[in-house]
Amino acid sequence: MAAQQFRLNASSLTYAQQDGVITVGINLEGEAGGFGPTLGTLSATPANANQGRWQWVGVSFPGSGDSKTGLGSGAFRKISSTAWQLDGDVDISGGDRLRLDAEFDLMERVFAGQLS
Repeated sequence: MAAQQFRLNASSLTYAQQDGVITVGINLEGEAGGFGPTLGTLSATPANANQGRWQWVGVSFPGSGDSKTGLGSGAFRKISSTAWQLDGDVDISGGDRLRLDAEFDLMERVFAGQLS
């Protein structure tokens, strides 16, 4: 599969605490290349840290009429006071595993990058 660019906008952020660790859930929506309209939640633990782990659960609606789910995980690192670099893998329903290289910009409320 060719590399797919995506740009998703944050519609809300939620925070949860378990055993003293805070996780942020970022609800996102937008376009993801050949996947079409996409909705999902990006979770990062620990919230607002210099580095940590992320998880993605989402669904997209390509023009074919079938929806595709995506489950992903990886690592993040802070690259400025309000931005983080994320890398990892996303498993797409149907069997594809795609590499994610992206950034989340808190001030712009944008999660954008590439799946390849």
